[in-house]
Amino acid sequence: MSKRLPNPEQKCAIEHTGGRLLSAGAGSGKTFVLVEHIVYLIEKFLADNEYPTLEEKEMALGSYLSKTVLMTFTKKAAGELSSRLAIRIETADEFCESDLMLIKSAVARMSVGTIHGFC
Repeated sequence: MSKRLPNPEQKCAIEHTGGRLLSAGAGSGKTFVLVEHIVYLIEKFLADNEYPTLEEKEMALGSYLSKTVLMTFTKKAAGELSSRLAIRIETADEFCESDLMLIKSAVARMSVGTIHGFC
Protein backbone atom coordinates (compact mmCIF):
# COMPACT_ATOMS: atom_id res chain seq x y z
CA MET A 1 0.00 0.00 0.00
CA SER A 2 1.56 3.30 -1.04
CA LYS A 3 1.55 6.22 1.37
CA ARG A 4 -0.63 9.14 0.32
CA LEU A 5 1.21 12.44 -0.03
CA PRO A 6 -0.43 15.73 0.95
CA ASN A 7 -0.92 18.58 -1.50
CA PRO A 8 0.67 21.96 -0.57
CA GLU A 9 -2.41 23.27 1.32
CA GLN A 10 -2.76 20.00 3.21
CA LYS A 11 0.95 20.02 4.06
CA CYS A 12 0.61 23.53 5.50
CA ALA A 13 -2.34 22.41 7.66
CA ILE A 14 -0.53 19.23 8.77
CA GLU A 15 2.67 21.01 9.81
CA HIS A 16 1.23 23.86 11.87
CA THR A 17 1.37 24.46 15.59
CA GLY A 18 -1.37 26.05 17.64
CA GLY A 19 -5.12 25.88 17.14
CA ARG A 20 -6.63 25.55 13.71
CA LEU A 21 -10.11 25.28 12.23
CA LEU A 22 -10.20 22.88 9.30
CA SER A 23 -13.17 23.51 7.03
CA ALA A 24 -13.50 22.04 3.54
CA GLY A 25 -15.91 20.17 1.30
CA ALA A 26 -16.75 16.49 1.38
CA GLY A 27 -13.97 14.23 0.13
CA SER A 28 -11.32 16.96 0.25
CA GLY A 29 -9.09 15.16 2.76
CA LYS A 30 -10.02 16.70 6.12
CA THR A 31 -9.73 13.41 8.00
CA PHE A 32 -6.43 12.64 6.27
CA VAL A 33 -5.07 16.06 7.31
CA LEU A 34 -6.18 15.66 10.93
CA VAL A 35 -4.67 12.19 11.24
CA GLU A 36 -1.40 13.29 9.64
CA HIS A 37 -1.34 16.36 11.88
CA ILE A 38 -1.48 14.16 14.98
CA VAL A 39 1.35 12.00 13.61
CA TYR A 40 3.32 15.22 12.94
CA LEU A 41 2.73 16.46 16.50
CA ILE A 42 3.87 13.13 17.95
CA GLU A 43 7.01 13.10 15.77
CA LYS A 44 7.80 16.71 16.74
CA PHE A 45 7.24 16.03 20.44
CA LEU A 46 9.48 12.96 20.43
CA ALA A 47 12.21 14.81 18.48
CA ASP A 48 12.11 17.87 20.73
CA ASN A 49 12.05 16.07 24.11
CA GLU A 50 14.25 13.48 25.79
CA TYR A 51 13.29 11.41 28.81
CA PRO A 52 15.49 9.01 30.77
CA THR A 53 12.87 6.24 30.87
CA LEU A 54 10.04 5.00 28.66
CA GLU A 55 7.63 5.53 31.58
CA GLU A 56 8.53 9.22 31.79
CA LYS A 57 8.28 9.55 28.01
CA GLU A 58 4.84 7.90 28.02
CA MET A 59 3.59 10.16 30.83
CA ALA A 60 4.87 13.30 29.10
CA LEU A 61 3.47 12.34 25.68
CA GLY A 62 0.16 11.31 27.26
CA SER A 63 -0.06 14.63 29.09
CA TYR A 64 0.74 16.50 25.87
CA LEU A 65 -1.85 14.65 23.78
CA SER A 66 -4.51 14.84 26.51
CA LYS A 67 -4.61 18.57 25.74
CA THR A 68 -5.41 17.86 22.08
CA VAL A 69 -9.03 17.91 20.97
CA LEU A 70 -10.35 16.72 17.60
CA MET A 71 -13.98 17.74 17.12
CA THR A 72 -16.42 17.03 14.37
CA PHE A 73 -20.17 17.31 13.86
CA THR A 74 -21.32 13.68 13.81
CA LYS A 75 -20.63 10.53 15.81
CA LYS A 76 -19.98 8.69 12.54
CA ALA A 77 -17.27 11.19 11.54
CA ALA A 78 -15.72 11.06 15.03
CA GLY A 79 -15.66 7.26 14.85
CA GLU A 80 -14.04 7.37 11.42
CA LEU A 81 -11.44 9.83 12.68
CA SER A 82 -10.60 7.61 15.68
CA SER A 83 -10.44 4.52 13.50
CA ARG A 84 -8.17 6.08 10.89
CA LEU A 85 -5.88 7.49 13.57
CA ALA A 86 -5.54 4.06 15.20
CA ILE A 87 -4.77 2.42 11.84
CA ARG A 88 -2.27 5.14 10.93
CA ILE A 89 -0.43 4.77 14.23
CA GLU A 90 -0.50 0.96 13.95
CA THR A 91 1.06 1.07 10.48
CA ALA A 92 3.43 4.00 11.09
CA ASP A 93 6.99 3.51 9.96
CA GLU A 94 8.06 6.87 11.43
CA PHE A 95 8.29 5.45 14.95
CA CYS A 96 10.61 2.87 16.46
CA GLU A 97 9.07 -0.30 17.85
CA SER A 98 9.77 0.68 21.47
CA ASP A 99 7.82 3.93 21.05
CA LEU A 100 4.75 2.41 19.36
CA MET A 101 3.17 1.01 22.53
CA LEU A 102 3.58 4.26 24.45
CA ILE A 103 2.25 6.25 21.47
CA LYS A 104 -0.86 4.06 21.31
CA SER A 105 -1.41 4.58 25.03
CA ALA A 106 -0.88 8.34 24.76
CA VAL A 107 -3.20 8.70 21.74
CA ALA A 108 -5.95 7.02 23.77
CA ARG A 109 -5.84 10.03 26.12
CA MET A 110 -6.82 12.44 23.31
CA SER A 111 -10.33 13.80 23.07
CA VAL A 112 -11.89 12.75 19.76
CA GLY A 113 -15.62 13.29 19.43
CA THR A 114 -18.45 15.56 18.49
CA ILE A 115 -18.73 19.23 19.36
CA HIS A 116 -21.88 18.40 21.34
CA GLY A 117 -20.12 15.61 23.24
CA PHE A 118 -17.19 17.88 24.06
CA CYS A 119 -19.45 20.62 25.44
